[in-house]
Order: sequence, then C-alpha cells, then structure tokens
Amino acid sequence: MSGLESNISVKDWLELYPEPQSTASRLSADEVLQLLSAGKSSTILDLRNDRAPGFIRESVNVPATSISGYSNIKDQVIDKIYAANPNLNYIIVHCNSSKNRATKVAGWIQDYINDQKSENLKVAVLNEGITGWLERPEPYSTFVEKYP
Repeated sequence: MSGLESNISVKDWLELYPEPQSTASRLSADEVLQLLSAGKSSTILDLRNDRAPGFIRESVNVPATSISGYSNIKDQVIDKIYAANPNLNYIIVHCNSSKNRATKVAGWIQDYINDQKSENLKVAVLNEGITGWLERPEPYSTFVEKYP
C-alpha cells in the first residue's frame, strides 16, 4: 500500500500495523542538538502529515500513515533518507510528541538494523517530539523552518 496517508487516520494506522520487535533508544533535545551541530551524519525523520507550525531544517518528511508496516520500511523510509543524506549513520525520528508514531516507526527501523546486522546505522526517537523542540529557544530555534 502506498499513498495511504490520505485514506487512513493515525489512530487506524496505529491499530492496523503490528508493533515492532525492538524498542529504539530515545534522545533528549540536547543530545539531538549536539548531533545536528556536529555535522551531516544525522538525519531527522518527520512522521507528521502536516508540518505546521514548523519543522527541523533538512528533515525528511515521510508521513507515518504512508508507511505500510515493517515489510516496507526499507523502501518507504530508509532508502528515502539515504537519498537525502548518503553519509547517514543516525536517524532521529519524531512526530508531534514522539509517543506513538515515532516509537512504532523507530522500532521498525531498529528491527531492520538488527535484521541486517548493521553496525553503521543507529536510530533513536526525539524525546518530546517536535512539540518539545519548538518550545525551546536558541540554539534550537536556529534549526527550525516555519511552515508556510
């Protein structure tokens, strides 16, 4: 299934697809800020359908409801992130609060990393999601683009 985001609610999507086998780690906003400030090896995965009121600059937007489960995580997520950042070795996942969508998708990515026995790729969830990030002043706000 692709293009699912226009046909399914987040609630239905969460119920439709099984939970991941793995639990991804979580990073605080301070830890994510350090990674983003250090260079280009980290990419933010924004799972929201609507990026208002703002988003982290250079993040990759793949609405969670367009991801049809673990079996398509490579094609629908990981390949898109590598296309945006070939030097990738850290994926930081968020949604609004990073409680449901981000936890599920990051878990599937961790399952993929485990299945591939990849030592070069890590995944984590941004604690408090974009909501927590947008509430912070500089230097956090320097990484934010306001949604038009």
